[in-house]
Amino acid sequence: MNLYLEFAELQAHDRKPMTMRNWIEKLDEFLKISGASCWITPGRFPTSRRCEKRNWNFQKFRAIEDAKPSAVEKGFRGSGEKIEALPPGKQPKKT
Repeated sequence: MNLYLEFAELQAHDRKPMTMRNWIEKLDEFLKISGASCWITPGRFPTSRRCEKRNWNFQKFRAIEDAKPSAVEKGFRGSGEKIEALPPGKQPKKT
């Protein structure tokens, strides 16, 4: 997948316009080349054990990633901590 992201970065660097259809086609090509056929069966569930395991691992990964705070949440928490660290006279009034 890193190769695909590098390809996308090169396209952006060279200022080559790409539509979503182009990106989908290129991603399908990368997946076919890499042998990840279970990802390119639109509308169908993969049936091979390898694909089932890959999907299970991805779902596990997705659950872990979704449980992590987003960049926005981290920034919000950081701002709150900075405000609380201000001296009492400098803190904003609570509404």
